[in-house]
Amino acid sequence: RLGTEAGRMTGRATAIGRGRISTLLPMRLRSALLALALVGTASAQTLTPLADVDVNAQPFFAPYVDVGGAVVFAGLAPGESDFRLWRTDGTPGGTVSLDVLGIAPSARGLVPFGGRGYFVATVDAGSGPVTNGLFRTTADGLGVERFSGATAIDNGGLGQLTPTSVGLYFTACTTAEGCEVWRTEGEAVNLVQDLCPGSCDASPSGFTDLGGTVLFAATDGASGVELYRALGPGLSRVRDIVEGAGSSAPGSLLAWNGQVVFAATGPDAAGVEAGRELWTSAGGDASLAIDAAPGALGSAPQPLGLAGGPVIVLAQPAPAVGPEPYVFDGATLTLL
Repeated sequence: RLGTEAGRMTGRATAIGRGRISTLLPMRLRSALLALALVGTASAQTLTPLADVDVNAQPFFAPYVDVGGAVVFAGLAPGESDFRLWRTDGTPGGTVSLDVLGIAPSARGLVPFGGRGYFVATVDAGSGPVTNGLFRTTADGLGVERFSGATAIDNGGLGQLTPTSVGLYFTACTTAEGCEVWRTEGEAVNLVQDLCPGSCDASPSGFTDLGGTVLFAATDGASGVELYRALGPGLSRVRDIVEGAGSSAPGSLLAWNGQVVFAATGPDAAGVEAGRELWTSAGGDASLAIDAAPGALGSAPQPLGLAGGPVIVLAQPAPAVGPEPYVFDGATLTLL
């Protein structure tokens, strides 16, 4: 628990300053120590118990999220079986439960946007469960409220909450429009566009902000799953990489160096099938970045994240060798 575990960990606290927390602490204690380290004093060797809250594995939330200058996290109070949301300002007196609505353990996807934390949860409304309602922390940061602007899409497959510079993007499903791209700036929610007209699903995924243009994968029902952009009031396809009903299935989108790096299946510039390889897009078009495994098999890349300047990619350029980490500099892959 957040309070009782702290005393046992004090002797190991010096490792935080040297970036060795993952190698020195048992897995079940790391989350508790991280909560304390994030809100601790300037000296990483001074740990102050904040509350008797069990912050071990809660699978639906990111462990700790900065919301309006405070840290919000999920945890269990003594004697309770349902996780609650908690907020701390770094002091025992400022560590409080935000959950006054009986939010169930299915609450998930906490993200910061506009100084508040937004998330999806299931609650018991008294006349049966209300699934997948959109919630947020209150303006003062001390409570939780249902986002009234989103009541029209409660129970509608809410998910993939993604804060961007131009709004909070997410997916939601309705009977009339199917599963589509939705957006809010904090007041009301709006369907950006019924990309797959009628009740069919556009199935958007991978929202990635690129300087105000949001790129993602989706289908319009006529073509397969391709790369799309949200710019202004509507949506448009960036490129039909696999023309017709086939899908390039863009995935693992990562913003980097003024463009988005992603994995997709499609042809090279000559129209020859290249398999699943790395592609890039600055929002106006998309192009094959590197054919690391020539032929139709592809290197099955997965951009993992940034390491200073370059991108770290898990890929398999040689079929006889398993996936390995590589550095992508925009033109080449170099084995780490």
